Amino acid sequence: MNQRHESNSDFDSFEELFATTRQTLEYWVEGAKNEFTEKTVLRMRELGISKSGLAALLDKKPSQITKLLSGSNNFTIETMVRVALALNCRFHSHLEPVGCQTHWIDVLEGASEAPGVSRDETAVTQDPNADFATAA
Repeated sequence: MNQRHESNSDFDSFEELFATTRQTLEYWVEGAKNEFTEKTVLRMRELGISKSGLAALLDKKPSQITKLLSGSNNFTIETMVRVALALNCRFHSHLEPVGCQTHWIDVLEGASEAPGVSRDETAVTQDPNADFATAA
């Protein structure tokens, strides 16, 4: 999974370059960091919180928040949990089996169903012969 090529000229096409890149650990690590950063920034916008505001909530300097959201940060789980709590969220980590696609639905506590989604669409069943629960 950590095979590296010397230069982009080692590839015959962009598709080959991308397929090879997707096999590296660095690709998946950077993707996870970018996803967390994007969701953090989105939540900050939803709440109307600036970088300075997040810094105050975390008792950090604004420059530390800028670095945190720069995309070059190597987040610890503790940092991700602290950021989530500061943004009135919970942090969840998820292992997605290869070949599957995860879809998250946030349902307000006490609500009977997600907005615009019927209860039938969110039902989960367990096939006794399957390794994982599947949506009905």
